[in-house]
Amino acid sequence: MATDPELDEKNFVQERGSKFVWTFLLLFILFVLLMWGITFWQRSLSQKHLEDTPFYQVTNREFSIFLWQNPQFMRAHVDLSEAYLPHFHSKGDIHMIPEFADTYVVAPPNILYRYHAWKRLIGDFVATRPIEKVNFQVFLDSNTEWYPRLWKNAPEGYQDLIKGLENLDVSNLQTLSYEELPLEVRMAYMGWFNYNSEWNQINLFSPPEKELTTFLEGHSHYAQNYWRNLEPNYLLTPSDLPWFLKSAVFNYLQSQIHL
Repeated sequence: MATDPELDEKNFVQERGSKFVWTFLLLFILFVLLMWGITFWQRSLSQKHLEDTPFYQVTNREFSIFLWQNPQFMRAHVDLSEAYLPHFHSKGDIHMIPEFADTYVVAPPNILYRYHAWKRLIGDFVATRPIEKVNFQVFLDSNTEWYPRLWKNAPEGYQDLIKGLENLDVSNLQTLSYEELPLEVRMAYMGWFNYNSEWNQINLFSPPEKELTTFLEGHSHYAQNYWRNLEPNYLLTPSDLPWFLKSAVFNYLQSQIHL
């Protein structure tokens, strides 16, 4: 009488191994889904936080104007971190990535606090220096986020102005009409020009006491009492003025020359 052959031990080992693989895959899939869910939940909370907190509702475009006047906070001048201003280029290129110009900036709260102080006190001041068309074209080409096609909220008059400039021969136009440019563009351009073309001059600039006093009398929000909490040595050592003040006084004196 024939009997079934006994199963070898290897058969049981393979069965247990097969169950182990499927169990591992199932647990791995559950782990991935769990992590995805946690990430989605965190992003939802973060987005909700942004929507409910005006403090964080600062676009990269707005913040870039602040950076031109406060270059010590640019990625080019700090220890790089992927979490710091991720929508701006790394060392070697200080401009923002144009596609992210109108999304909210990612910056530490202490720097955002400085931004809001700057915006509230002096964020609408720019000296009326002449703007040469040649330089303005270079500015646009290196900061393309200020082209109307990449600025959804660009004023209609500005759009018409840029279209007109694109059809003009550079040699036939020396300067732009200052009043035609929106305030944001004027500030961005002047900050860019100061940083790229006048860095050494402004860096070495030490305004005479008389000119500094005259400037502060006419622009009171640059006075010491507004800034001493953020800049403890503000105006205590005239030879070590912060860039935003030195550039403002420098531009002011330059504008007086062209009156």
